Amino acid sequence: MSRLESRIIEGYRPYIKRHSFPQVRCGFWLLAWANGCHYNCSYCWLKAYHTWPWSEIHVAEKTSLARVLRRFCSKTPGSQLLNAGELCDSFLAPEYIPFMASTLRKTNEEYDCRHKLLLLTKSDSAQVLLRSDFQDVVVYSASINTETIAKDLEKDAPSPTKRTHAAQRLREASYEVRVRVDPIIMGDVSTYVGLMERVCAYVEPSLITLGTLRATPRTYRSLPSSVKAQLTERTPWGYGQPLLTRLSLYDGLCEVAKAYGAPVALCKEPVEVWRQLGLKGPCNCMPGKE
Repeated sequence: MSRLESRIIEGYRPYIKRHSFPQVRCGFWLLAWANGCHYNCSYCWLKAYHTWPWSEIHVAEKTSLARVLRRFCSKTPGSQLLNAGELCDSFLAPEYIPFMASTLRKTNEEYDCRHKLLLLTKSDSAQVLLRSDFQDVVVYSASINTETIAKDLEKDAPSPTKRTHAAQRLREASYEVRVRVDPIIMGDVSTYVGLMERVCAYVEPSLITLGTLRATPRTYRSLPSSVKAQLTERTPWGYGQPLLTRLSLYDGLCEVAKAYGAPVALCKEPVEVWRQLGLKGPCNCMPGKE
């Protein structure tokens, strides 16, 4: 389904919910403001569990969304990161971004909070943020894979080169920019080394989060046979690559990041894997250390 065929429908019921997975060093606040995506990635778990046609993108009415953000700020002090890209691509309706950011800034000021939005996206359109000054309430997270994986499994998404360029422009505009290289799908490992080098050199992200493909049974059925063949181990998150394969891959990519001084985290990996690699976190969905 191409982006041109998507249809946005208002009426989604927004909410904010805490998710905690201590076994993989992950705990985050989900801001559910929309459900769906313009892209059509073969490995997408959301697509596998979608309850309406994939061509439909459901978004909240802005008044309802404002009430949810206000309620959260009134009850939750301090500095939290609201993940606005878990059930959708954060840029699926770009006009919502300045609305969410300005609303959060206003309610932060009212309740003396320092909460921020995490915008996770495969988009290459940075203009909505470049035209605004939301550096105090937005963390931009670019989801970037190799050119080969993007061509084969992320067919409706912008190219990784364009995503990298958008992330670079936002970093130059003083936004905090993170990069998520996930899911890593094995092939020529050198392509991921090259991707890491480009991300570190051109984007200079505040954090890089690595993760390998995890496929629930529904997602697994939609994958090409060549990808299924890699997923020989059962994990709490579904079918995955063997542990030793993941460790070897992570170790090599961490060495690249270390050479550039880029912090690295993992997604959906057991605490023991973090320890073996000498990583401490936080991961992509969590606030940075203040």
